[in-house]
Order: sequence, then structure tokens, then C-alpha cells
Amino acid sequence: MIAIKAQYNDGKIELLEPIPPEIHRAKLNIVIIPDEPVSGSDNPVEKYFRETPDSLKDFQLTGLQSFFDTEDDRNVDWDEVFGLKEKKA
Repeated sequence: MIAIKAQYNDGKIELLEPIPPEIHRAKLNIVIIPDEPVSGSDNPVEKYFRETPDSLKDFQLTGLQSFFDTEDDRNVDWDEVFGLKEKKA
């Protein structure tokens, strides 16, 4: 399997990378990543798309949600642990 970047504009698909010359026929699976959110669509990517990093949700996804709000958790800055704090100039 080979991934090739392409761009869709007004009904036309433009390949941004060449298909290797030894490939003469291929089945394509196209993944559409909209430049802007599509309102009113049933696009499943919108259910999973995260706009900003969230260390709390990341940690909960590891299956350790019961660890939260315990004595061990209260004194930890999780944004710092996960490297999500913005560095000051």
C-alpha cells in the first residue's frame, strides 16, 4: 500500500505526488480531510476530531480514570507532564 497526497478543488482531484511508474493499475481508497468543518453532515470524523490537545482526556483514555482526584493526582500538572504547556518567550 502506498499513500499519495492529493488535493480536491471544485470536482477535480490533483495529485500532489507522483504515482510510482511501476504501478499500472491500482485500487484506491480515498480519505477526505475537509479544509473546513462541514456543518450538518454526518461525517464521522467530526465526532473524533480534537481541536486542541487535552491532557486530561488523553490520560482518561489510557484507562486510568479512577486515578483522578486522588491524593496522587492532585499535585501533578498533567499539561506539563504531557508537554502541552506553551513555552514563554
